[in-house]
Amino acid sequence: MITLIALGFVTTLLMAYYSYRSSLPNFVKLLSLPLIIVYFGVAGYLYNDALGAPIKKGLALEFRYLHHTIKGDCLLIWAYTDERGNRLYKLPYNRDTAKALEEAKKKQQEGAEITLKGDKEPKENGARVQWRVEETRPATTDGETK
Repeated sequence: MITLIALGFVTTLLMAYYSYRSSLPNFVKLLSLPLIIVYFGVAGYLYNDALGAPIKKGLALEFRYLHHTIKGDCLLIWAYTDERGNRLYKLPYNRDTAKALEEAKKKQQEGAEITLKGDKEPKENGARVQWRVEETRPATTDGETK
């Protein structure tokens, strides 16, 4: 965020400098610096507001399950993929997906590391994804450790 602010500040100064040195009319010169400052202020606000917001695009067909919640008519899924790292995804509620997530949550609470793998159905069936729960690292049930 500091990099974004510094870059906006330097860009603002450079644009103001070149507009004041140009042969533009005076009213354009007077408006350029405030407009540039407002532009970068709004851009910074929107960037900061979007930080941490769930991603609305679909999940990868294979991801490591971390956590999920159901809020109203949507599923919020915290997942890990090698390409994107930890991300929060927002999907419309689907009963089959919710069941797979609950199964994954139960196995995770037992101590296993869970990977969900999806298979897309054909377009004729609505192109839904059927999820399989797989244990990447199974929970150990050998007894107490010393």
